[in-house]
Amino acid sequence: MNKVKINNDIRFSTLATHFPDTVIKNKEYSGFIIYTSLFDTLNLITGEKRFISLHLKSDKRDLKYKELHKIGHDTFVEFDDTLRFRVVFKENGNNFLNGYIEDEVYVDDKNPNGETRIINKVSPLFKPVFVKEK
Repeated sequence: MNKVKINNDIRFSTLATHFPDTVIKNKEYSGFIIYTSLFDTLNLITGEKRFISLHLKSDKRDLKYKELHKIGHDTFVEFDDTLRFRVVFKENGNNFLNGYIEDEVYVDDKNPNGETRIINKVSPLFKPVFVKEK
């Protein structure tokens, strides 16, 4: 029997958030995230697809994935490693950009049922932002 060694030091994905630390209330700001993943190394064949989506919400609270997944949030879909977004903060003080990146690969399995297998990875996103009046 072969033993499999799992190396927890290998990171599946990395992300770098480009967004100001301080913003003005009720003003729209653009930001972006540079995202890299082990899925970047896949050579997809005809019929296989990859989707990267950013699920994002501005909030006064630090939301965890389970909470964010249940409530309404904005979703941005990209097809490369730069995820762009726009956001408005409506309350003064300490706020947060809460979200997650969902990286999905759809693989057509060669099985009698013709099912499509989905391989996915979720990466959390959290950034504190201070919101002030003009």
